[in-house]
Amino acid sequence: MDTQRKLAEPMLWWVAGADARVLAECPRADQIFVQHLGISLIGAFVFVFTISAVSILVAFPDLAGNYVATAFALACALLIATMVFLIDRLFIQSDWDWQAAQQRNALSRAGWESALIPEKLVINARALTLTFRARRFVVISFRVLLSAAIGLTIASFLELVIYKDELKPLIQRLHYEDNKELYDEINARSKRLDEEIAIARDVRDRLLAQRNELDAELNRLELQPRAFPSEAGTQGIEDQLSDLRNKIAEEENNIRRHSQTMIGEFRGTVINPGNSGVAGAGQRYWTAVDLKALSESNIALHRSRISILEQEKEQVLANRRAEREAASIETEQRKISVRARLRTVADDLSAAELRLTQLEENREATIQTFAASLKSKPNFVPLSFGVASQFRALRMLYREYGSTFEMIMIKLLIMTLEMTPVLQKVFLSPATLYAVKLDAAKRAASYSHFDEEVRLRQEHLKRKADAADAEDIATSSIRAFRRAHVPFHHKAEEVD
Repeated sequence: MDTQRKLAEPMLWWVAGADARVLAECPRADQIFVQHLGISLIGAFVFVFTISAVSILVAFPDLAGNYVATAFALACALLIATMVFLIDRLFIQSDWDWQAAQQRNALSRAGWESALIPEKLVINARALTLTFRARRFVVISFRVLLSAAIGLTIASFLELVIYKDELKPLIQRLHYEDNKELYDEINARSKRLDEEIAIARDVRDRLLAQRNELDAELNRLELQPRAFPSEAGTQGIEDQLSDLRNKIAEEENNIRRHSQTMIGEFRGTVINPGNSGVAGAGQRYWTAVDLKALSESNIALHRSRISILEQEKEQVLANRRAEREAASIETEQRKISVRARLRTVADDLSAAELRLTQLEENREATIQTFAASLKSKPNFVPLSFGVASQFRALRMLYREYGSTFEMIMIKLLIMTLEMTPVLQKVFLSPATLYAVKLDAAKRAASYSHFDEEVRLRQEHLKRKADAADAEDIATSSIRAFRRAHVPFHHKAEEVD
């Protein structure tokens, strides 16, 4: 655990932009605070990277299907998060100087107040403090403005993610409103095509019903036998003949019964229940004779009637043949007429079905062609789910749903989370020894470098002075030598 802590802590110190050599000599509380800043910077980095990546991928949906575009979007999100991280890290590093100056002023204030300092020096110190504070205010304001810009931008893209389901129908509605006149023309064209299809379908249905009726009539003419008037007459004659034959059979039965009664009465034998049993031609005998004669006359009458009906039947049958011949000719003519009408209706039905099929199959293509011709006009606004369209729909969403408060809260939340490390350093930073030691180390290094620069400057100036002296001495020696060795007339010339 100690080994892991010793490895993790310097890494967090580096993330927070702290000098590990100076911080290692500071109290444990300073180290923990710097580690906290490092963790906050990591959290802010992950937060900015995540919402930036998600926002870019949602704001530009075409990038999601391409691995190269997705990688580019993630690279942009990584660049944004890295730049924010570096700015926060530099701000934290620069804020240690402010904290060190504040602590130095707090430590040295008592000595300055008790000493006899000229008023001018006090005014200069105050002016220097005000200048430093103004500089810090400018730096903090810049960071707040930068965070506000980043937060507002990222929040706007994040709102596209939050309201993406609501934005799609709004974008389509705005697209329709922008092209309402063109879409009205398309709808009118579609309505006319639907009316033509409905009319063609009605014509097809009417012709189909006519064809079915003609088929049924033709089947009836071909399959169902026709009823003739003579058939009804023949059936009546047959009924009368049957009735007469039944009556003749009854009369014949009566004749046999009367004959039996006559025999029984004449012989005195009881054959039927009505016989008297007395032999001889008595009253019952002669009554039976009269009844038998009456039945025989009835039979003769019925047979004569049957003969007449038979003749009538023959005449009816003769008339039926003529009726059948006439009916056959009429039926054939009717069939020919029905078949001709059926062919005409079938041809018309085929043409109607072909027209209906063409209208139904070409409906979408016709509408699309017509729509394409309208959409090719300069005044057509194409449907787009790009960033501009999404932001336009987002503004419309806020106007219609009244979500201004939620919009402000989302933006403030993102700004606060993105500014967390800076807010912690500015408002929650305790007085640390690290700031003073870091400032002292930087000033000591600055002084050391300054002393070294002064020493080098002095050595350089000394070498330049020595060189100038040596040059003067050499020049004087040369002149003396020339005076000693130059001839007299040369000297005279020189004098002249």
